[in-house]
This record gives sequence, structure tokens and C-alpha cells, in this order.
Amino acid sequence: MKTVVSNNNINMDMSNIIQFPTSKLPISSTNLSDEDREALLIREKISSIEQSLEYVTTEAVAMVHRLGFDITREDYVKDVTLIVDAIRGLMYRTSGLEFPIHEWVDKAYEMDEDNLYAYNPEWFDKNGELKISIDTDGEDGNPLNEK
Repeated sequence: MKTVVSNNNINMDMSNIIQFPTSKLPISSTNLSDEDREALLIREKISSIEQSLEYVTTEAVAMVHRLGFDITREDYVKDVTLIVDAIRGLMYRTSGLEFPIHEWVDKAYEMDEDNLYAYNPEWFDKNGELKISIDTDGEDGNPLNEK
């Protein structure tokens, strides 16, 4: 017995598929100028960064909270915002984009002699030691004082 294979049955089975409405989709012109193409690329990079940033920073802040640090008080909002902006700056820099925090980071941080890590010389020495000490007598009410 000979079996005949036909595509007709496959095509008939596909007749009940709902077609996606393509008339409402924005059509991008392939005739973009170099300037418009560059602007579109930058907007897409920024959109991707901001979407990724929401996930990354939410997870990072949640992890700090899970480790037992209560960061829910209003006086921690600026600290959390700095974390978000620092991660945003990292993502912008690695994407070839500028972000205002870069200027501050470049001024405030130095690389070690071997270019293996960065440190803030106001807070750490070249060996990575914190430049604060614990005030054991508590006279000024702040247990952390500059050395």
C-alpha cells in the first residue's frame, strides 16, 4: 500500500488561527538618517537599562532587608536612592552612555596601584582599611569617628 503525504491537511488545520492585527503596529522606516538611528539606539539602550535597573535594584535592596537590616524608615530613602543611582550609573557607563554620577565617582574614587580595585581615599586607605574608629567611650554620641 502506498501512502500519499500532502500539505493540504496541514494548511486546512491552520485556517482557524486568529491573525494578529498588523495594521496597528508602528512601522519603522528603514530610511532613517544616521542621527535618527543613533537617537533611536540611545532611547532603546536607556529603556533597556531602566527596565533592568528596576529588577536589579529591587533584588539588591530586598537582599539587604533579608539580611536583617531594617531599611524601611524614611531616613534611609536617600541611601537607597544612592544605591539605585550608582547601579544606574554602572549600567549607563557599560552601555557607553553618560550619567551625572560618573563625574562624582571619577573624582571621589581612586584605583589602587595595580588597577585591581577602586577606593575612596576619604573613607579608606590604600590597603583598603576603613579610616574610622569605634568611639568606645561614646562621649560624642557617635560610635564612628574619623581617625
